[in-house]
Amino acid sequence: MKLLSVAQINQIDRLSSKQYGIPRLVLMENAGFQLFRQLEKHFQQSLQKQRVVVFSGSGKNGGDGLVLARMLDQNGINTTVYLLEPKSKYKEESLANLKAWLKSGHKAKEINDENWSQIAPTLGIHTVVIDALLGTGLSRPLTGLYATVVEELNRGNWFRMAVDIPSGMNADSVETPILCFQANLTVTFTAPKIAHFLNPSQESLGIIRVAPIGCPLKLLDSKKLKLSVITSTHARKALPPRLTDSHKGTYGKIAIVAGSRGKAGAAVLTSWATLRTGAGLVTCFTSNSAESVVAKSHPEIMTEALSETKKGAISVKNLSSTLRRISTFDTVGLGPGLGLAKETIFFVNKILSCVDLPIILDADGINALQGDPEKLQSNIKRPIILTPHPKEFSRLLGVSVLELRRNRLKIAARFSKEHQLWLVLKDYRTLIASPEGDTLVCPTGNAGMATAGSGDVLTGIISSFIGSYWASGKRTNTDITKGLAAAVYIHGLAGDAASLSVSMNSLTATSIIDFLEQGFSELEK
Repeated sequence: MKLLSVAQINQIDRLSSKQYGIPRLVLMENAGFQLFRQLEKHFQQSLQKQRVVVFSGSGKNGGDGLVLARMLDQNGINTTVYLLEPKSKYKEESLANLKAWLKSGHKAKEINDENWSQIAPTLGIHTVVIDALLGTGLSRPLTGLYATVVEELNRGNWFRMAVDIPSGMNADSVETPILCFQANLTVTFTAPKIAHFLNPSQESLGIIRVAPIGCPLKLLDSKKLKLSVITSTHARKALPPRLTDSHKGTYGKIAIVAGSRGKAGAAVLTSWATLRTGAGLVTCFTSNSAESVVAKSHPEIMTEALSETKKGAISVKNLSSTLRRISTFDTVGLGPGLGLAKETIFFVNKILSCVDLPIILDADGINALQGDPEKLQSNIKRPIILTPHPKEFSRLLGVSVLELRRNRLKIAARFSKEHQLWLVLKDYRTLIASPEGDTLVCPTGNAGMATAGSGDVLTGIISSFIGSYWASGKRTNTDITKGLAAAVYIHGLAGDAASLSVSMNSLTATSIIDFLEQGFSELEK
């Protein structure tokens, strides 16, 4: 499912009219009809009993609201319209629908600073409020009368529906708005916009519904549209299949290089998550002092103890033989809990430069680059997948976390394309950026997953899926991206299942692994 910017949806609307001959008035009529249908779906038989008030701006959003008002009225539903702009500011399609409303014998009272204090106390008779004020046209915070009106609409004990996007929320923004309409339901058209999935103020959007209004679907197939949301269908189709005529080698031999003294848990979580998501065989390469912890955790995990430094981190002793051994696997998960001893950093970089296998680089594996992404460059052509959280990625790039979060879509896409690798940027709505410049947004997951070890679990799941793909000969860039989409989606789905059972406050990384079974069951329905 495509995720669009304001400029992109405006272009699709323009092409629908100019290239495909669909009048803009028809698109607006369809939008109003879809709004009416969503209210019918929500209220069902009780819609007739509602008293609806529509707050209309002078743009396309306001025009959509005026079409809705007319349809409500035609179906016998008590409807009132207020305008936040003078009638003289309404143009083209919005003006046509304002005239249609007025010609039907109804009033549309203009709100201004002088009369608002008299209007506000009368709104309590209404049960439904429609925000058709600004829509996707807003690019700055609400001020003046608009801010005053929205604040009042947020106080009332009524059902609130936003047209396209709550007024006050920038449709392109990933930053929490200072003030916006607090919707119970947001109905957007053609495709969701960036803020619908990436703005942190999700509670302001309520339930999000995407409704078609007649824009040709071909326009959404453009290669210029680089941002998409992972759907359950997308993830389900990308799950590594279990074949009747198969054996453990079919599903990948995975090497997990992780752990050190005091951080053996990272190795356990990564290795166990790899096995619990279908890998055929998992061997954990870890420091000598961490090996016994990993070996005792689960009998299914095989281990190889590596020489260590005095502080219990992996050393470079026997490096050549270790590299040869790792090279016999299908995929390498590298980094969780390794620490940053000088010898370990050298060890990590040797794997990156010598091992001709897909490498999932996480945690201290990323930190071992020491802020130099050029170390990722190699003459070896194999998939590199980075899985940083914002702090790790900001250190690698030398930018602040604040700057990264404000511009993470552009930064992630540019970084992956420039370095020809995959980036899984863990955060609220994890991003997957591919070497081609495409970006996927994961809709699953919750705040309870912001806990120690959650990223280690994700590294294990990715290692499992990519290892299975690689072992079965699925090695194209498209294959890798599909595998990542499924892995990130199921990780969030298991976290969501865990949060419903154990609550977000008590959710742990182990909880996510425990609920992988439920996540798979949900996805495979």
